[in-house]
Amino acid sequence: MTIPRRQVILAFQALLPGEDHPRAATIEIDLESGTIISVQDGIVPPPTQEGVEVIRVEDGKVVLPGLVDTHVHLNQPGRTEWEGFQTGSLAAISGGVTTLIDMPLNSIPPTTTVEGLRVKQEEARRVGVNSDLGFWGGIIPGNQGELVGMLKEGVRGFKCFLIESGVDEFPCVDEDDLLQACEALKGTNALILFHAELDASGSCCPGSGGSESESESKITPKVNGHSHNHKLDHNHAEPQTQPSISSAITSASASASSSASASASYSEFLESRPESFELTALHLILKFAKLYPDLRFHIVHLSAASAIPLIRNARSSPLAGGLGIRNLTVETCFHYLCLSSEEIASDFSTEYKCCPPIRDESNRQKLIRGLLDGDIDYVVSDHSPCVPELKKGDFLESWGGVSSLGLGLSLLYTQLGPSVIHTDRSKAKDKDKDEDKDKERISLGRLVDWLSASQAKQVNLANKGALKVGYKADWVIFDPKAEWTVTSDSLLFKNKMSPYIGKTLKGLVEKTFLGGKLVWDHTKGIDGVTFSQGELL
Repeated sequence: MTIPRRQVILAFQALLPGEDHPRAATIEIDLESGTIISVQDGIVPPPTQEGVEVIRVEDGKVVLPGLVDTHVHLNQPGRTEWEGFQTGSLAAISGGVTTLIDMPLNSIPPTTTVEGLRVKQEEARRVGVNSDLGFWGGIIPGNQGELVGMLKEGVRGFKCFLIESGVDEFPCVDEDDLLQACEALKGTNALILFHAELDASGSCCPGSGGSESESESKITPKVNGHSHNHKLDHNHAEPQTQPSISSAITSASASASSSASASASYSEFLESRPESFELTALHLILKFAKLYPDLRFHIVHLSAASAIPLIRNARSSPLAGGLGIRNLTVETCFHYLCLSSEEIASDFSTEYKCCPPIRDESNRQKLIRGLLDGDIDYVVSDHSPCVPELKKGDFLESWGGVSSLGLGLSLLYTQLGPSVIHTDRSKAKDKDKDEDKDKERISLGRLVDWLSASQAKQVNLANKGALKVGYKADWVIFDPKAEWTVTSDSLLFKNKMSPYIGKTLKGLVEKTFLGGKLVWDHTKGIDGVTFSQGELL
């Protein structure tokens, strides 16, 4: 049997760069290099010689570029009971995501030193990955001497927290820490990512008691943290002064059960993470963006729509009364665009908990408007899983993080693709009016750009996110007409907890190709996966 050296895709609908809508195209791939070597308009008769694999994509199915998700927590090494490189990347390819960038925290050690980065890279090589995988570094107090070294070793930028992260091995930074980091990175054009919540006092660890005392002898869930704090050192050993994680969880769960009648409501949790935290953080970030124009600054998981006017003004021309800041970008997440606080029915529906929190329906609509207007640059998952025990309790006790890896394209297509968005919500009050005049349809091209090319550009992946000559041949067959219901069995990440279970979605990824190799076939499920075809970036 001849091993194919080339692949020809005959697509009646392919989403090409710069296009709003799919059109017919013939795409040729060199399988030895895994790159696209030709893109032609229309359906061109394929060559007949041996060594050519011809894939005919039927009309009604759309060929898309492989997607990119630059905000995931895969937690390996150190917390692989939460997630891991294999399971996380498997979930990714099932949803057409061929490139992941892993966050620097929740793994042990965190990616805050050159050595920590090498440990993570070696672990990924050891176990293998199903998508291509890159890494973020982290900024914490005192590690400014490691930053340039991590850049040279390949990190895509650096994440920091302006509020406690929830894990002790990744402490938050204050203004002095940021100043030292920016000075160390000056002239590198490095990208700095901010968990942008900060209370008005300017403390990076606000709230009830701030950070845990070093003398505390048990794991205490933190109201203001992104998650629980876990007293673990960088070798994943449990300190002798601490009980084991399992015993602490058991104790916390028993306490939560005994006090269920006094459980904290979602409204109390919202009050603990007000929109003002995001606005205060944004003001500080803008200050640094002006001070260091040769660095790039990025706000992760924007939740508060009230920040959008400030973002818009910051990026507007001084001639228009703006600040003229050109080195600021913003992301939001699927859960902020697809969920609202009104649908959280129980004070124990902690699968919805994340930080910043999911806010009300009005806020959700304004975030969508900000995305459409270009104030928000792209959309990520912020896949932040944990073990089930850490989701027990109420909204002030449980781990903060939404699991959704592999669902993003279907979520956003369901929410924005075939539906319509009011350009002026107030005009919709007149029910007798022709509503089509007040609605805006979202093109598939624009939607996919938020999930692919925009993110690839952000992390300097010049050959990712588009069906273009010279680009890596990562591509997807997407059925926009398919409808399916999310179940725990359909989720391929490790711990099957998600607010989307039971929801019916539109649009389904049928097949995913990585470098021209078929790695996911929905009709075969896990039995059809070609494992560990991903590369480290």
